[in-house]
Amino acid sequence: MRANPDYARFRPGESTLRYLVCLLLAAAMWLFLAMNRQYDSHVRAGLEIQLPNDVWVSDSIAEHLELKVHATGWQLLRMAVNPPALMISESSITGRSVLDMKSESSVIIPQLPDQVELLDVYPAFVPLHTVSKESKRVPLKLETESAPGWAIDSLVIRPDSVTLTGPSSRLSEIDHWSTELVVLPADSGWVLGKAALLPPGELEASAIVVNYHVLVHQGSDNSTEEP
Repeated sequence: MRANPDYARFRPGESTLRYLVCLLLAAAMWLFLAMNRQYDSHVRAGLEIQLPNDVWVSDSIAEHLELKVHATGWQLLRMAVNPPALMISESSITGRSVLDMKSESSVIIPQLPDQVELLDVYPAFVPLHTVSKESKRVPLKLETESAPGWAIDSLVIRPDSVTLTGPSSRLSEIDHWSTELVVLPADSGWVLGKAALLPPGELEASAIVVNYHVLVHQGSDNSTEEP
């Protein structure tokens, strides 16, 4: 009995493989066409506002915006993977207490991928809680702790003062600035070292460390704050 030639050429699983290849090609074609279509969608964008040097932020400013855009699927994917980072220059905020983001569309659009249409911005208004910067120079205080039975005979710190910059309401509360605590050894003679200033928080400080020379001698207990 002769074998059927068509059956001889048939390989198990061949039809399944062909079906899967056709299915993958169809899915790839559908995805390609879908990604080339344009959609209205929302994307998240970072926001950085450049402030003038003489202006201080008294309250937090929005760090993100939500943009409604008209773009292709490829462009939306790109912005989802790498969100736009928007920069607003100080010229746009001079003399303003509120920033109208819709009026800044001419600044925002060039920072988006090519051919992306900007439809809307949320929030539409960004409050700018700012005050003028002021500076104040205050003396520094070296915080020290001596071992029991030891005392400070002489103390020198350089610099002996620091310039703090920030809102006047905060500066008016400050009459000096302290260092981190320095624990002095139980040993007679001069002790030399560096001490970090306490973190200035929302203020700016002209120095972050001081050099100190402390003369220690054996005597009464002197765990204190030295000016």
